[in-house]
Amino acid sequence: MVMAAIHAGFSGKNDMTPQELKDIRKRLKLTTAELGERLWVSGRTVEDWEQGRRTIRGPAEVLIRLLDVPRRKPAGGGDEK
Repeated sequence: MVMAAIHAGFSGKNDMTPQELKDIRKRLKLTTAELGERLWVSGRTVEDWEQGRRTIRGPAEVLIRLLDVPRRKPAGGGDEK
């Protein structure tokens, strides 16, 4: 899944839609400001992406897709310390 996220972000063929970004952000239970912090952009930029005023491309799209990749449990199923 990680490689698929990277490929989608850099191929230019599957630009993320504003609705897709909004769905991911809501699934992660983040505000636009919180998502912006994780991506090193302003909350306003995230709002612009969600409203379709700016296009999400390249590294930003890859980072967003990677944030949405389900986490795997550690081998052995327990908490690793």
